[in-house]
Amino acid sequence: MKRIISILIFLAVVPSIWGGEWLVTKPNSPLYLFPDKKSEILRRLGFGEIVKSKNEKEKQSDKNFRFVSDNAGLSGWTETQVLFDMQEKGGYKTVLRSIDRMLYSTNTGLNELESVYQYLSSLEDNGLYHGDEYLYLKIRRAIVLSRILEILQEGENKRKESKLLDYLSKNPGEILPPERGKPAMINPEIFWKIGEEFKDKAPGDFAAFLGVKFTTEAHCKKDVFCFLNEERKRRFRYLQLQPNGNYANVFAGQILKKFEILTKDTETVNCGNKEMRKDLYETFRKDLQSLPYRYGKKYHQYLKVIQKECL
Repeated sequence: MKRIISILIFLAVVPSIWGGEWLVTKPNSPLYLFPDKKSEILRRLGFGEIVKSKNEKEKQSDKNFRFVSDNAGLSGWTETQVLFDMQEKGGYKTVLRSIDRMLYSTNTGLNELESVYQYLSSLEDNGLYHGDEYLYLKIRRAIVLSRILEILQEGENKRKESKLLDYLSKNPGEILPPERGKPAMINPEIFWKIGEEFKDKAPGDFAAFLGVKFTTEAHCKKDVFCFLNEERKRRFRYLQLQPNGNYANVFAGQILKKFEILTKDTETVNCGNKEMRKDLYETFRKDLQSLPYRYGKKYHQYLKVIQKECL
């Protein structure tokens, strides 16, 4: 009987002593010496870092702070609002919201983005997320990298230039190097690859949308064959992967609008350079046949005008 009572007492005491593991949801969060923002900062915690909490009652008098320890055993105080309890559900959504909030905030700096990028780059190893969750975070990693590249190329700064060269050397397949006055940018094939691999899944749809967004658009003006070639690389490529996707109607409408503009005056259709005309036309028409009938019905009349006036 005494033994049972001892066990019950132990179980009752442990939860009040050990607070479990917490996920840091804000990059470079200060670890203070005391529960006070004016206190000495022992170090900065990285985004996604897991810290342990000793939830000692006498130390938890201030609800705005929590006493935690990092992996090296360094203990201090951090703000409760930047922590997520790993025992609760919704960790993935919390991380995703935190990342999106930073991505679309004008106040997010380079250090914060790099902290997020480092966390997302480590996900393949830590096995916290699987399936669609992992894919969405993998996509976010490329978006974060793109934003980092933008910041590194703003203005002239030797430190930024050095960092840019470092990113280029470490991520040769993910970054298109600067050339002919164009800045370094994320390789859109990162998104297209995911879009092609996961055609029937929501992450694939989102990735293909980003493929359109990050694929540089050529300045075709009124050249119809330049337009056909351009769409095969962007919006039409999306339709081939996601004919019923979330962005299909929008992209299909944009293509239709451009067809209408380019063929409005049949006598002045700009056929551009004679080279590759027939090949581009036949390739586009063949690709169109692979789509649901509604697309062929929508675009066929404009292709007939192009064929008549240019071929």
